[in-house]
Amino acid sequence: MNKELQNPEIEQDFKIAFDTLEKSIDANESSELHLKRKAAFDAFLKLAIPHAKNEEYKYTNFRKALAKDFSLQKLSSKSDKFEKSDLDQFPCQTFDAYKVVLVNGVLRTDLSSLPENDNAITIKGVKASGEQVFSTLLDENIISEPDAFVALNTAFLQDGVIVEVAKNQQIGKPVVIYRINTGDFEGLLTTRSLVKLEESASLDVIEFTVNTKGNDRKTFQNHLTEVRVAANAQLSYYKVQDEGEASHLVDNTEVVQYRDSVASIYTFTLGGKLVRNNLNISLEEEHIQTNMYGLYPVKDKQHVDNHTTVDHKKAHCESNELYKGIMADKATAIFNGKIYVRPQAQKTNAFQSNNNIVLSDHATINTKPQLEIWADDVKCSHGATTSSVDPEQMFYLQARGVGKSSAQRILLRAFAAEIFEKVKFEELREYLGKKMDTLIG
Repeated sequence: MNKELQNPEIEQDFKIAFDTLEKSIDANESSELHLKRKAAFDAFLKLAIPHAKNEEYKYTNFRKALAKDFSLQKLSSKSDKFEKSDLDQFPCQTFDAYKVVLVNGVLRTDLSSLPENDNAITIKGVKASGEQVFSTLLDENIISEPDAFVALNTAFLQDGVIVEVAKNQQIGKPVVIYRINTGDFEGLLTTRSLVKLEESASLDVIEFTVNTKGNDRKTFQNHLTEVRVAANAQLSYYKVQDEGEASHLVDNTEVVQYRDSVASIYTFTLGGKLVRNNLNISLEEEHIQTNMYGLYPVKDKQHVDNHTTVDHKKAHCESNELYKGIMADKATAIFNGKIYVRPQAQKTNAFQSNNNIVLSDHATINTKPQLEIWADDVKCSHGATTSSVDPEQMFYLQARGVGKSSAQRILLRAFAAEIFEKVKFEELREYLGKKMDTLIG
């Protein structure tokens, strides 16, 4: 354990929690699964929870937050108190979709709508699939850089969901994943998803991270999504984070793409006290297209930190990235986007933009778009803007009888429209728009 850290008792709390977990599942100390858990936890102790001196977490001090807000020796609570009628409060219930319901990290098949005997798509829980599948899932780790929260996720993982689409299969309805936190505890909640598209497959995934207790309970979720998009496959993945004001969330998403594939990743952060999103995408072969869109309207003392990395490794690929933020009250937002263009990645087109509107003198945005290029025949650009609502546009609307709050809402909707219009599901677009109006309007 790193003894130089402030508050080293945080790691000690995790050590007690890990030992408790191992006892509760009767882990065989010589089993392959146990050894992988133990190796991951040892890696976590070496890496330790990042602090402000860690460059990648410069503006997001998780050590301070966890030491202040949590008793981390507690594990997630049971999921059996959550009933089918409780799902009615969440969006997209009317969708014709495969529905996956994870309550406090446990897959509830009785609440889910999963495919049966379908050769095109397979959706299964990790725990119910047996120890061998569990162990195999841990082998799927595609992380290029070590991360303490990824190691922590592997060490504490108890269940998760695996979605696999077979070769040449175009799935006509989306997979909707509800990651529900009942807020009945103040400890660590760990969840994991693996999404694999075989050659020439296509799929839409909509994932909601929600807290049924709203603003009443302090929670800490650590989630990891691993995605493989094979040659000529197409994936759209919508992440909607709608947590309570006392919720803490770390969401790691790792994507690997292969020749002629298209992947579009959308991240909407609509709630949470402290949210950190790590999105890392690796373009392994040629003629790949990657799209990344993000929207984060924040208020009060909310803190949202988006880190993205796109690694262009081969020629003739394209990446498009657009993140937009709206900050009100004393909210803080961070955007750090990196694009790497390797020497073999000639004919690369890579575009990155981060635009922000600040509604208060007390709100803060730290933005750092980055390009590192080792190839010479490329088209790349990056940039960031920060402004307030245009006073002339406000005056124009108010002069025509529109109230101040309505005028601001109209202009903010127009600012976000470039993101919303890329969402192909109308009900999801409407939900996102209404949530933004409620948050910032």
